[in-house]
Amino acid sequence: MDASTVKTLNSVSVPSRGKGEGGLKETAQYLSGVLYKEYILTASARMKPVMSVDDLVRVFHHHWVLDMSTFADERQRVQLSMLLLLAAYTG
Repeated sequence: MDASTVKTLNSVSVPSRGKGEGGLKETAQYLSGVLYKEYILTASARMKPVMSVDDLVRVFHHHWVLDMSTFADERQRVQLSMLLLLAAYTG
């Protein structure tokens, strides 16, 4: 097991097992055996779509200029803007 795998497995919580070396091996076997087969998982990396600045400008333009939705109060419109920014930058 390489260092990144051990670090990842240390963050996985399996209640009935400890986090010692034996617990890491059991967790790795559980993840690579049972879960991979049950949920048809792969360990391959894939590209994830992220918002560009242009996309964010379009979303905000729609939100502030074109959107005719009613909110209980305008504070919720501002809070939604904050959530959009958070989603865009933490993507």
